[in-house]
Amino acid sequence: MCFEELPQGVTVESIYSDFLKYVFKHTKAFFESRTPNGVKIWHQLVDNAEIVIAHPNAWGLKEQSVLRRAAIRADLVSVAQAYARIRFVSEGEASVHFCIVHGHLDARFEV
Repeated sequence: MCFEELPQGVTVESIYSDFLKYVFKHTKAFFESRTPNGVKIWHQLVDNAEIVIAHPNAWGLKEQSVLRRAAIRADLVSVAQAYARIRFVSEGEASVHFCIVHGHLDARFEV
């Protein structure tokens, strides 16, 4: 596999930070425009919201640290709140949760 190097001064953390800032900005706009009283509700909840970031199964604490710093850099959370408000979930775990919620598995299981 051949990987290109990042341009000088560009880090993986800065890329993730820009991406998280973009996603958060558009999530906010979407929520506020499509939820009754969306602006008010967003402002009431955003400072205490937990942020869940999915990552590849093989990623560990080192990669999670990069994502956590990127979220701080993107102003999603403060340094003091980062460990309390950011949660990580692997792709596999996220897939299982999706299947449980949207796959109507409760009807297929017996006690």
